[in-house]
Amino acid sequence: VEADILTILDAAEASVEQARRTAALIEQIKSCLTGTQYRRLWMLYARKMNVTAIAKAEGISKASAAAPEYRPPYVVQQVT
Repeated sequence: VEADILTILDAAEASVEQARRTAALIEQIKSCLTGTQYRRLWMLYARKMNVTAIAKAEGISKASAAAPEYRPPYVVQQVT
């Protein structure tokens, strides 16, 4: 029984540590981007939206959503 409890506690601790690392990484990414870049990157990768859906959600044209000035320079994507 004690081994099971320790296993559960270890898993919970690992989960908390992973969440802390993820939050720190997100903050680092956020600090390098403009608000628009971060928001669109979040929609693209975290919410799995394509450029067309992002444009619709923001009320802009597809070309504007894919404009280089609104993307981080290292993100290369094909406009679909």
